[in-house]
Amino acid sequence: DEIPDDEEEADEELFSIINAKRGCYCMYTPLKKTALHDLLNKPILFDANIFMVGISERTSDKNCSFENMKQLYIKPLFESFTDIYIHEEVYKELDEESRNFVDSYIGKNITIVKEDGLYGKDPKYTTIFNNIFELKPAHFLIYNRSGIHIEKYWNLRSEPHTENFTQTCEHLEYLLKDSITRQLVSDVPLCTFLSGGLDSSIITKFASDYCQENNLPPLDTYSIDYIDNDKNFVKSDFQPNSDNYYINLMVSTLHTNHHSIILDTPELADSLYDAMIARDMPGMADVDSSLLLFCKNVKPTATVSLTGECADEIFGGYPWFFRDDALNSGTFPWSIAINERQTLLNPSISKKISLTDYVHSRSNESLSNVEILDSDSAETTEKRKISYLTLNWFMQTLLDRSDRMAMYNGFELRVPFCDYRLAQYVWNIPWEIKALNGREKGLLRYISRKFLPAEIVDRKKSPYPKTHNPTYLAKVK
Repeated sequence: DEIPDDEEEADEELFSIINAKRGCYCMYTPLKKTALHDLLNKPILFDANIFMVGISERTSDKNCSFENMKQLYIKPLFESFTDIYIHEEVYKELDEESRNFVDSYIGKNITIVKEDGLYGKDPKYTTIFNNIFELKPAHFLIYNRSGIHIEKYWNLRSEPHTENFTQTCEHLEYLLKDSITRQLVSDVPLCTFLSGGLDSSIITKFASDYCQENNLPPLDTYSIDYIDNDKNFVKSDFQPNSDNYYINLMVSTLHTNHHSIILDTPELADSLYDAMIARDMPGMADVDSSLLLFCKNVKPTATVSLTGECADEIFGGYPWFFRDDALNSGTFPWSIAINERQTLLNPSISKKISLTDYVHSRSNESLSNVEILDSDSAETTEKRKISYLTLNWFMQTLLDRSDRMAMYNGFELRVPFCDYRLAQYVWNIPWEIKALNGREKGLLRYISRKFLPAEIVDRKKSPYPKTHNPTYLAKVK
């Protein structure tokens, strides 16, 4: 094939050739004449494509000569970026002319690196997949001939809370009921997940009442447990008690049709691989595989479920909202044991990557976006920051996990507590009210006393149940 005579068509054809060989984002930018200002301060790794490796047989064509490529594309890139890395194996591939050109930039903004020199060059731009980045929540992306454009379409607004305590309770109860009711619209079988905790009990209570008020069949509810878990359960700060007693208490007071899904340890371990495939990356081990199996077992009789997830993030329900060591850590409050986690890495990786630097960088980056009001108390200011980290990092991880484990089974999970109106309203409630009586989710507990048993309201937070059977560890080892 010959490159067309028309200059614009020639660029298009050349771009197609380069892309077909191995692809290189670096080449796309100049060929499309896209502005580089969003990329210039980010480290970039050039591969051999930038020097036209693979189409050297076309150098007789003036459009493909190295000199032409250098002046039109390569040199502008090298002059624009502040931090360029070229793998030593790529460097070795270059012909003499290309290598001489690269040598003129070494020591300025180009570094030739070995494989182990590519890790953690800049923590702000490191991802699990090279050159693949996630679109952040509440952002949209437009891709057109002028390039990639990312804009934020929604964010939590910090505003003074002007309602008194009674008005706050009434407003909050309305939002809870409305967000749950809206999520009950479905043309396929729907259910709720019921753990006997405060959050799932609120969801199930409003959903059950809706079914009764509209003369619908009893609401189907589902819980999960593990064989012999009652014998092996060990309480902790994050899981202080088991669920069964509280589930039975809720079932006895509601108009529901309850189902218990019991998983066995071998099945849980055998599904770890499927859970990782569903997640597309390593995840939370048995916590992932158990949710995957939970959804798989519910799927034959239901297609959609409402869950109580996100209440802890929205209302401040985690222990780290109250623990001094977490609050004073200066980083993500659930990741304060960074040094211990560093030791879990393979030694060959651990010596190349500083988890402390990475975690602190991302934490500070997020905290710079928190809007603090002059009227915020010192405690509300502190908790706004912790809430922001929790909402934008911890909650996103859980939502991603839930969605992937469910959709792997063709199942849909809905999270009424994540209603944007509810999140926005609660964001601005002063911490002294949100944590009423010094309790996690204190305000939510206060409102729930109108319609839930006292034992449910006062129950200490307990997370998604996991197996405590020692045979699980034995099997995965």
